[in-house]
Amino acid sequence: AVVQALRWIVWSITALMLVRLLIQSVGVQRWAWRLRSPTQTEYDALPADAPFERFRVFDGEGAPCVAGWFFPVIAVPATAFEQLTRKQWRWIIRHEQEHLRCNDTVAVLLQNIVLAFVWWNPFAHTLIEEYARAREEACDAAALDEERDDAGYADFLLAWAAKPAASPGCVMSIAQSRPARRLRARLVAIMAARRVRKRLGFLFIL
Repeated sequence: AVVQALRWIVWSITALMLVRLLIQSVGVQRWAWRLRSPTQTEYDALPADAPFERFRVFDGEGAPCVAGWFFPVIAVPATAFEQLTRKQWRWIIRHEQEHLRCNDTVAVLLQNIVLAFVWWNPFAHTLIEEYARAREEACDAAALDEERDDAGYADFLLAWAAKPAASPGCVMSIAQSRPARRLRARLVAIMAARRVRKRLGFLFIL
């Protein structure tokens, strides 16, 4: 009887987590679809090599991010066009393009589905957090590329992390203050100029 009760509790929590994930996923995709395209003035503010077809704009506060699960786009706040320099735009573009190149939004969705079934396993939570931190460090490395302005980029991330969170539609924000340990690890890696693999190995992903 005890085993049956525990099994019922485990599967009930799993079902609730899957329902919550479904609701969140619909909200994420709807938010991404409602984003507007940049105006001509905003296009002119972007570097010439920017992926214009993948850029979208949202109003209000928030950090640049990748939005949407499938066919994701780079979402930026409208205020960014009045504040950012060309170098900072290149940082954003390179960072978010790395997420797009590796289909990280799909990976996050699949991880959330897996986590709904093994929510009770702390090892699974640790693995997924480790993956998220590694992906962000790889994207930071891509953002800096050959332009080594480590202190400037670290300050840039901290400035975005201090801003209020954007809509939940932002699947992968360029900088989040939570969890703090992830942002701290990224900043340490940047300031230490630690070498980071730009491509994660198959065994690591598995």
